Amino acid sequence: MIAVVTGGTRGIGLGIAECLLNRGYTVAITYREDETAAQKAKQHFDRFLRSGKSILLLKGDVGDPSVVADHYRRIHQELGPVDVLINNAGIMLKKSLEEISTLEWDETIRVNLSSVFYWTSQVIPEMKKRNFGRIVNIASIAARGGGVVGPHYAASKAGILGFTKFAAKELGRFGITVNAIAPGFIEDAGVFDNW
Repeated sequence: MIAVVTGGTRGIGLGIAECLLNRGYTVAITYREDETAAQKAKQHFDRFLRSGKSILLLKGDVGDPSVVADHYRRIHQELGPVDVLINNAGIMLKKSLEEISTLEWDETIRVNLSSVFYWTSQVIPEMKKRNFGRIVNIASIAARGGGVVGPHYAASKAGILGFTKFAAKELGRFGITVNAIAPGFIEDAGVFDNW
């Protein structure tokens, strides 16, 4: 079984990737640019690798559809078809409604929400052929209550919930389940890493 975890080098993504490795999955993990975190994660994951299983680290921007397509092609060629997709990658720049710029708004929507669409679009054709797939999108309690990070973050996570509901309804008949998890604060993730 092959799993992809976007943003899997720390926080929730790291924990999910570890769990998948413990269950015998071969895992591909994406990260944006932090090489130090990626190497620490690789060393951490090496302890959980079972015989015949491997981990693939892919650097790149999940908010860029061409990067996502390239990552998917590489995973498919090197590991095989994706069985499980965890859309976890995200950014959270703390800004009030009056402080946030148009660029910051667009960047948050691009990375947090558009990436979920880009990755899901890549994996579903193969999942439909095999009549099996599992997609889990990481949202946030901010999607319902607004949160404390800012309107851009809350909107991106609320968008994930809407996307998840539609995708679940459309893809269920093909044996593909689509769910969302909406966690609260994570100590070593985003702005809370320094609080």
